[in-house]
Amino acid sequence: MTEYASLTVKAGPKVPLVPLTEEQNDAWQLSLAKAWLYRCVTTHSKCQSEKSTWVPTRVLELGSSSDKFVRLIDTREKVVNKPYVTLSHCWGLVEFFKLTTKTLSLMLTGIETDTLSSTFQDAIRTAQFLGVEYLWIDALCILQDSKEDWELESALMGKVYRNGLCNLAATGSKNGEGGLFTNHRKRYPPMTNPFSIISSWYNETNDCWDVRLSHLRKGHLLSGPLLDRGWVVQERIMSRRNIHFGSQQLYWECPQHDACEIYTEGLPGDFYPLWGELLNFKHQIEPIDVNLDVIPGNSFQHWQANKMLNLWARTVCTFSECQLTRSEDKLPALSGIAKAIQPFLANGDYFAGLWGEDIIPNLLWFVEIPDSGFTGPPRRPQAYRAPSWSWASIEVGRVVMGSRSNADYGDERNPMPEVQILDIRVEALTSDPTGQVKSGSLQLFGPLMTVTVTTEPGYGNRWVIINNKRELNLEIRPDVASDWYGDIELHIIPVQAHWYNKRYNCLLLQPTGLKEGQFRRWGWMFLERGHYNIADWASVENDGWFEFEENDGHGRSRFTII
Repeated sequence: MTEYASLTVKAGPKVPLVPLTEEQNDAWQLSLAKAWLYRCVTTHSKCQSEKSTWVPTRVLELGSSSDKFVRLIDTREKVVNKPYVTLSHCWGLVEFFKLTTKTLSLMLTGIETDTLSSTFQDAIRTAQFLGVEYLWIDALCILQDSKEDWELESALMGKVYRNGLCNLAATGSKNGEGGLFTNHRKRYPPMTNPFSIISSWYNETNDCWDVRLSHLRKGHLLSGPLLDRGWVVQERIMSRRNIHFGSQQLYWECPQHDACEIYTEGLPGDFYPLWGELLNFKHQIEPIDVNLDVIPGNSFQHWQANKMLNLWARTVCTFSECQLTRSEDKLPALSGIAKAIQPFLANGDYFAGLWGEDIIPNLLWFVEIPDSGFTGPPRRPQAYRAPSWSWASIEVGRVVMGSRSNADYGDERNPMPEVQILDIRVEALTSDPTGQVKSGSLQLFGPLMTVTVTTEPGYGNRWVIINNKRELNLEIRPDVASDWYGDIELHIIPVQAHWYNKRYNCLLLQPTGLKEGQFRRWGWMFLERGHYNIADWASVENDGWFEFEENDGHGRSRFTII
């Protein structure tokens, strides 16, 4: 007969825990942030890098904590050779003081800190406490009424955050009035009393269990308005260190250490920080000192390129779930990450969010049905932003990038391309090739066929009718839900063959009506090889609306997607 004993509940955790109290005010949080930063700078091997002398075009000179003024410094006119920190914040709907052509002279002379928003004042105070003399804030260091200045400075945004000592993130504030510190916010009771359970079994091995707060596991610790903003994806990933001022507590983030006010010495090993894989990007984009001559076939470069491309795919997916105030910022908001990845790729050509080295699977992105957090169904932006074959052409929706191989094509387990890329062009709108685009075109050669897409009345199932004869019930994902209106006459192009599951990943195309053989992407679908074999497409009699630029007479055509 098994004997049992009671369990003891007491504060005796294996990982040091610090209960949250009202006494942990601004001074407590500032001291904790300073301790984390000092430890990282002096002891973290993963967080060290060559000292950079690069500084942004403009920074705020803070002076001492007793000063009531800050001054804007133009680093093209005055040398700044000391570290600076950056700020990530939500602009919100509340108006606040910004740098404009009208306020520039005032800012260069000096401005009272009381003129600035609460968040900016807290950021200044925090930087001063950390012993840093310079601070970069987008709203105060970029001319907000100058398109030319914005285009120049936004192209440097990734570099700004990458070279800063650390980034102060106003994670819990929805606008400039929220500030950084949590002492004026409600502390949630479940977060105040962490505890452990210690067993006292008579005939079993005893142990001690920390009671895990579900809020931490679900990322609630870092939930906040800031993390829903598109620009913050780049700011957070590119920054070497992040200090999050959350709605409940302070949080530290660097390649070697994650901590919070409850776990000041570091999160337990089974706590997964939000965006964990993406944040490892911080040290993965650092140059790696490896003798490539001793690695046969430069396999290290191939492995590293694959890793970067996989990280890019995850970044795009995360970014697509975030919001942008300005629709035209879709590509500029990731340009810094794109520039960081580019040197690691053998073919670093960049085409409106897609990479030349990985172009075939890049074309096979699709949009997942958005949840209630989005502001509506997927749609195209009102103004042109990207060619239809780029994920950046979609305004709302979670974008999932196409599956890609970690080895060279030829392995039967890996997808095989079914199309040939004849030409791909993107015309940049500015001098930044990773920023806004003016136009783009993609010319392909491959098996092209007409299809009709319809729905089954009363069931909502999506059907493809091929050549007005064969009906197939297939998974179809339109890029834009509003494009689904009754029977639609489209073309289908299989882009990639997956031999292991015997299916083709395909694009659905809609003629533009502007030029013969010119299409816009309409959606994505997969086709089972059992339904149609590409080898048989030459004998298929296409519908009357079949169009192309050139056809080889063997089922393959040349055409262009814009």
